[in-house]
Amino acid sequence: MGTPHRRSLTLPLAAALLLVTVRLGCSCDVWVDSGTGIDSESCGPLGMACRRIQQGVDKTPPGGTVCVSGVFQDCPRNGYLARISTNISLRGTGDVGATVDCNGVGAGVFFGQGIGRVSISGFHFWNASGSEAGGILAMGVRELSIGSSTFNNCNGTHAGGAAILGTGDGPAVVQLNDLQFYNCHGQEGALAGGAGGLLIGYSGPTTLSNKTHSLTNVSAIGCTGGNNASSGGGAGGIAISYFAQHYFDATEISNNRHRLIDVSATRCRGGISAYAGGGGGISISYFATFGHTINNSHSLMNVAATDCSGGDTVPWRGGAGGIAISHSSLRNRYNSHNLVNVSATGCSGGDEGGSGAGGISISYHDVSTRAFVAPTRRLLGESHAPLYPAANVGNSHRFVNVSTAHCVGGFITQAGAGGVSISYTTGLGNANNSHSLVGVSATNCSGGSVITRGGGAGGISISYVGGTSGNNNNSHSLSDVSTVGCVGGSSVDGGGAGGISISYVNQ
Repeated sequence: MGTPHRRSLTLPLAAALLLVTVRLGCSCDVWVDSGTGIDSESCGPLGMACRRIQQGVDKTPPGGTVCVSGVFQDCPRNGYLARISTNISLRGTGDVGATVDCNGVGAGVFFGQGIGRVSISGFHFWNASGSEAGGILAMGVRELSIGSSTFNNCNGTHAGGAAILGTGDGPAVVQLNDLQFYNCHGQEGALAGGAGGLLIGYSGPTTLSNKTHSLTNVSAIGCTGGNNASSGGGAGGIAISYFAQHYFDATEISNNRHRLIDVSATRCRGGISAYAGGGGGISISYFATFGHTINNSHSLMNVAATDCSGGDTVPWRGGAGGIAISHSSLRNRYNSHNLVNVSATGCSGGDEGGSGAGGISISYHDVSTRAFVAPTRRLLGESHAPLYPAANVGNSHRFVNVSTAHCVGGFITQAGAGGVSISYTTGLGNANNSHSLVGVSATNCSGGSVITRGGGAGGISISYVGGTSGNNNNSHSLSDVSTVGCVGGSSVDGGGAGGISISYVNQ
């Protein structure tokens, strides 16, 4: 009686194993191979691969996966090797994944407007050049994942390597893992971008809210930002930028989340005259001339910038040499910043701009200067006059094990500290902002020269420039904070100490 019973167990088990094997073999809906594939009506199954990526994409059902192997060099001039307009995944397979070498005449992969969820992994882009981005361009994608990919010698207007662009219409989720950008360059004159390696950029007329970004093990080496980027994002290496268009007090940049872990930039340079985002290495920038930034959060862990330099003449803050987070709007409120194990080494701030700190900078620039308030009241009337009691309110900062070394602040800047700078500038007031610094150090750093509005300390600077409402109820807790061999800037209007400075100036 035992033998039939054993057979009844063995046969279903064998069938189940066969079913699992078939399913694993079919995890790729369509196969593409540049060496053995042949484009045809019947191509796609395992053993009958297509040759071109676009052919494989066109044959893949929504939600399916295209598995790609080989080297692809047939990038169309001034176009993209593959255009994708539905929810699919691209996966490089084999020992080295998929290589796209455009030889400088075309771009890589385009994900079109309105796609819900897409992913790409295991791709290596070489010598790609596009009017928007060299390697990857994604526009209006709600959920995007890019993993285990490299970008080498790529060029584009919005970003040299990869540009992820969106608007204020609904949430967006971006997950980037294991990406490297080498010698990538942003081109001149981008409306919202111009980053050297990677750009995540949003622009719109009303609100830019509820975006979530997770970057893990992402690096940029030898990248340069484009010049004259008109609305943020001209960072040398990695840029996240928000640009809310000028619709008076109706614009809002709010509730966006940023998580950067093991992210680095080396030998990168920010673009010249890049509004609010010309940081040398890594830049997160907000720009809303007639709006406000509220409840945006930033978590940076194990983030580093080395031998980077900020762009010159960055007029709205953000021209720091290493790492820059800049807020430029009528009101900046309740934004939070948590930096753990973050460093900048050998970095220099940009000249003739705002926030040209050498190493690490968090800056708030309220555009409600006294010169701006009166004309706005006359133009828009009392209901739109930007006369709030205070403009920079309730922002919080927590620095743990943050270090800068051999950094230099910029020349003729606002808030040009050598090492670490947290700066506020407003025509109204700064109130209830909090700062906790634990284990923060600056070594052999120098403040910039001709600092017009405070913050030219050699090492660590927290500076306030207030207006009609002054500076009130701001708090500071410093523990195990040190500066060694630092020199304060020359011709500093407040806050030019050699080591550590907390300064208040009323306009």
